Parts: sequence; structure tokens; C-alpha cells
Amino acid sequence: MKRQLSLALLGSVALVACLDRPVENTSPVTSSTVAVKLAQQAVDKVDILFDIDNSASMGDKQAYLSEAIPDLITRLVTPNCLDANNDVIGQSDTQGHCAQGQVEFPPVHDMHIGILSSSLGPRLGDTIGDASTHMCEPSVTVTANGATINAHNDDRGELLNRSADPTNLANFAEGTVADTGVDNFLSWFPSVPANAGVQPSAGATPVTQAAQLESDFQQLVTGVHEFGCGIESQLETWYRFLVQPDPYDSLGLDANGRAQWVGVDATILKQRHDFLRPDSLVAVIVLTDENDSEIDVRSYQGTGYYFMSAAWQPPRGTQACASNPEDPSCTSCNLATNAASDSSCQQGPYSQNTDWGFNPNLRHVHMKQKYGADPQFPIERYELGLSSPTVPDRSGEYPQGAGSYQGLTNRNCVNPLFAASLPDGSDTSPDTLCHLKAGAERSSEDVFYAHIGGVPHQLLQVDPTNPDSPQKDALSDADWQKILGRDPEHEDTTGIDPHMIESYQPRPGLPPPSSPDGTDPISGREWITDQGPHTPLFVDREYACTFQLAQPRDCTITDPAVQYACDCAATGLTHEQTPAVCDPTTPQKQTYAKAYPTIRELLLAKLLGTQGIVSSLCPIHATDQMGGHDPLYGYRPAMNAIVDRLGSALATACLPQPLHVDAAGAVQCRVVMTLPNGGGDTTVPQLLGSQLVNGSCAQSTEQGWCYVTGTAAGRCAQKIVFSPNTLPSGATVELDCLEATQSSL
Repeated sequence: MKRQLSLALLGSVALVACLDRPVENTSPVTSSTVAVKLAQQAVDKVDILFDIDNSASMGDKQAYLSEAIPDLITRLVTPNCLDANNDVIGQSDTQGHCAQGQVEFPPVHDMHIGILSSSLGPRLGDTIGDASTHMCEPSVTVTANGATINAHNDDRGELLNRSADPTNLANFAEGTVADTGVDNFLSWFPSVPANAGVQPSAGATPVTQAAQLESDFQQLVTGVHEFGCGIESQLETWYRFLVQPDPYDSLGLDANGRAQWVGVDATILKQRHDFLRPDSLVAVIVLTDENDSEIDVRSYQGTGYYFMSAAWQPPRGTQACASNPEDPSCTSCNLATNAASDSSCQQGPYSQNTDWGFNPNLRHVHMKQKYGADPQFPIERYELGLSSPTVPDRSGEYPQGAGSYQGLTNRNCVNPLFAASLPDGSDTSPDTLCHLKAGAERSSEDVFYAHIGGVPHQLLQVDPTNPDSPQKDALSDADWQKILGRDPEHEDTTGIDPHMIESYQPRPGLPPPSSPDGTDPISGREWITDQGPHTPLFVDREYACTFQLAQPRDCTITDPAVQYACDCAATGLTHEQTPAVCDPTTPQKQTYAKAYPTIRELLLAKLLGTQGIVSSLCPIHATDQMGGHDPLYGYRPAMNAIVDRLGSALATACLPQPLHVDAAGAVQCRVVMTLPNGGGDTTVPQLLGSQLVNGSCAQSTEQGWCYVTGTAAGRCAQKIVFSPNTLPSGATVELDCLEATQSSL
């Protein structure tokens, strides 16, 4: 039976990290009764999936990520303690207790962490990759500093369990981490009261010590390595693991030479089943220095895989494509009715190694402009994958007879990301994989996408003229126009910063190739990318940003691990032909690392709005300037931005108006909790008593709730605070109050 309760008013405790999501009204306020449904479930689980580029030159970036792991783990499991001004004054323990101040959000007691790489292999390409380039062939091995290992050109979009020593990056020997269990993910499950009587997830060994979790994860990050496929699938790998209802087991050709998906990867289904909970916050974190390169092999009338063949000479697009790819007359010369008279088509297909229309590693750039066709998946596929309750399976993507992707409208399956339960791979029939039961415990507001990639940090800082300026909390429309242009989906780059233009030629407005190195503080200078004997690339792109290496790389060393990751191995180049990351006096010494514009990954973050998080792969501070405590060093800004956003979703929701407090300090309200899985309704008891005056509901050992205002509510004007273990996972709460103010909620 429901009963009316009162709430204690606690006005001296700081509590922060309110949700951005709105509080919903159940009805307009027309009398003295207020009924509010809090649009928040009790979220006490977090599932974090890292998608890490493992292609050449990523080793230095992975090292920064490894160093930032303690910042991510520590703050999630022992959140900051804040004073009344929301300044950090310490850290809580794993139960959220602060010696002083108030914890910023409840500590995470149940967390899964997994890693994917960007490598999905040659995707039916016939000759991409060999023993000298390691571009994509899955059978290639590398001998690096005495260790012979698989190049990992095809990790299949499955969770990885390979480790390496994060304290010795020159040691490429690989091992495994035992704590990942049979399904290759880490499971944080400490021995705290919140976990009492709860069974840990299957598929992993529970980790109970934060230091062990950090060590395990750092080893896994380092073990990703940098020898993988040069045609990266930075978006497709996480989509394949989390979203695709029926991920293929292999690729094949039908009798007409058209690409098709064959079988179902039961390993992914089993890993997904154990890794992804229906009631967790989900964060997908993509780390890469290059634009998404994935080719939809079934596009282009089933011949999209041709773009993965190094020997294939791609046909040009018609002349209209060069100036306006959106022009209706822009099409492939293979399909154009006026090909014989079209000036572009008359040049014949792309065939020169120094042409970025022919080079396999650069075919993914400006595809419609170069070829009159775009065989990549539409970016909206990935947006819907993280936000829509329904997605297509393979038959929805390519119905019988379809020659192009139809999955934006044929969303015929329940999205596994928003399902109540998941298949474990024992039954791979289409009905079993497609017709899942829709879940009610996770919404799109509980799914976050973070990208650490090719964008100058100056475009993300509060004050780009100040080298010590922090990263912005959010990006404005003006910021996004500098990053992507006015309408990147329709090739309108008006207002874009020149560093974000994808080009193999020097870009207007930036220091030309003849300029001294370092003339441009963001990317050094422009350089001539297609006229020198560059190896293994015959043509390259200009950089979005560069940053100084902690240790210069001698590219004359014969160790393949060094040569493979070197941008300065070529000899006989002029100053203009030498990449801007090389030492000007010793051109075969690499002193800077680089990132290319990661346009598609950034566009996805923009489309996702508040659920998207962006940081630069080029650190604000490339060296720690505060003896281990520099907040701007490496990828600490990225980790803090991610935790800030997750913390908002883990904390209690704000109330939109004050509640009426009577003379005794009570509020005439009741909180009704609806239990998940048909568990019914129950009221949540109030917490009253002098022991709470100098403490907080958030630290009480009793189950219940309080109403707080002013500094006690942190960034909220007023809100409700629940004590630990009050709300079970999946519960929702409603607030019913009498004698409230008359203004509308």
C-alpha cells in the first residue's frame, strides 16, 4: 500500500553531477498537488567498449591511452569528493564515502571493459597487403625486436585478449590476461555491500582491486599493437560487435561474383551476450589517427569489394563530381551515358601509384568526388545503431535484388543494444537473432560515443591561443563548422578550418611546403605528398595535427617494427617532399607523430548531440608538466570528459522547481518506486534524524531519500538524493507532493 511520507531538508551538503536529461511531468500543475516522474532508472552498471586502431604509427597513441587508463578507472570506482563550490578536494573510497565534502556521483561497483581493434582483414580484396607492407593479409607475421608475432590484420570484431608490457614498448612479445576469462573482457566487481548477494557476470573473472583492473587494462591496450590492417574499420568493428543482429562469419561470392555474407559469428554473439547487460550505461570509445576506411563489400551492385583490391583500377567519376558531388549528373564513368564525351571519363580509370584515386590506402577519401559513387556505409547507419530501438539484419540491409544499402529504412530487427536479453550463439537462426524482446531498461540517453582522433586540440580548447587552456565541455555550432564545415554530409565545407580538409595537395591558408618546419604550430607545414619515393605509400595526405614524440624514432634501424611505423624512412627527398614530422637536419629521424582528419568519426559524434564526446589525438601537453598530475597531459582531458558525461548519467536527476518545506523542515511528498520485471510498486522511506544534518543521504547506511536545495544540490537548484542500495537496478521512481508551489513543472 502506498502512503504519504515527508522528507528531511538538508541544506549544508554539496552534491553534484545532475543529469542533463529532463524531468518529465505526469500532468500539468493546476492545484496544490505535484506529480513528477523522474526520467531516470537506477543505473549501477557500466559497460565500456574500446575500439582501438592497430594500424601503423598507432603505437605512440596507444602509449598515451595506456597512461590515461588510471585516470579513467580511478575516477569511476573512487569518484572525486567536492566541496560546496564543486571544487575537487579528494577522492572517495569504493563505497562513495568522503573524508570531506560530497562524492560527485555514486562509485561504479559493476563494470565491464572490453577492447576491439580496427582490423577486419582484406574483405575479399585479392592482393591488398603482403609481407613487405602488412596492409591487410591475415596470415602475415612480423618480427619485431626479436619477437615474431601475428600482424593481427583480421581481429574479426571480436573482443581481444592479448597483452604486452606497458612499461617496455620495445618488447613486442605477446601474452594474455587471465582476468579476462573465457569471453575476453574485464569485469570489475569489488567486495562491497552493493554487490552482496549479487552474482557477477558470466564469461569473465571478477576483479576486486582497482590497481589490478588498471594493470590488466594497460596490458590489454599495449597488446593491441600497431601492425594491423591499413584499411581500418574504426566504426564497423564496434557496430559488428554491439549492434549487427547477425554478424557474418566469413565473406564470399555468389555465382555472379557478387559479395555476400556467409554464416554467423557465434563467438561475437557469445561475447556480446556476456559483455552487454540490458540495464547498463554503455560507452563506445574510438581511438584512431585516420578517417574511417571501411568498404561496404555488398555495395556497388555487389562489387564494392573491388575497392579492396590493390590491382583494380577504379573508374573515375564524371566531370560534375569534381566540382559538386551532389550534382545529379555525378556518377561513375562506368555508368554514365555520356562517358565517351565526358572530359573526366576520357582520362580512363585511376592507375598510377602516386594518384590517391588508385592508392588502396586512400580510396576511402572523397569517394563520391573521385569515383561518382560512395561504397562506404552511410554514416546514419552508425548513428541509428547507437540510438534506434530497431536496426536491419543482413536481409534488411540488402533485400533480394538490391544493389545499394537499404538499412536506413528497412529496420526489421530489435537492436541488440536495446534488447531485454541477447542470444548466446547456440541458435543462429534469423528469427532468433532478429526477433528479440525489446528492453525497457536502457534508452539512447544511456549510450555514449567518444572519439579521440584527428582534430587539432586548438579547435576544442576554451582559449585556443593559450597552450594551457582546458578542453571545452561542449561544442557549439560554430565549433562544429570549423571542424567539419557547414554541411559535411553534402560536401559543403564552408567555414572549415584548413587543417581539417582531407587533401593530398597543400591546402590554401597554411604554410606551404617550402616553409621551415614548425612554421605551423598545429601541423608543422604542408608538404608534397605524391612526388617522392615514399614507402610503403606512394601518396599520402596532409595532416590535421602533429605532436612531438617523447622519444625520436630512428627510421634507419632495420627492425621491421621501427620501419613499419616510420614516416621518415625514405631517402633522397627534398625539403618540400619530406613529411613535416621528420627532423629537418636528419630527415630519417622522426620527431613528431601525426593524425589525419577523422571526418566520419567526428561527424558521428556531431550527429549524436549530447551523447557524442570529442577529444584530440594530438595532446594539449605532449609531456607531463606537473610531475604526474598534469590534467592536460596526453589523453587525460579525454578520459575526464568521458567520466564527466558518464557521471552525469550515474547521478541523481534534478528537480525543475523547489518543493514546499513546512516549518518542521519536512516536505509533504511520497516517493513510489516501481520495481523491474513486474515487481510492483513500493514506497521509499524518508530519512530523518540528526545524524544526517552533517552528513548526507548519499552516505547513509539506511535505505531512503532526502530533498536538498542550494549548495547541497550542487549544480542543481534542488533535487532528490537516495542513499546507497536504495534503488535496485532497473527501478523507476515517481514523486507525488502536496502543498507545492503553484508554478508549473
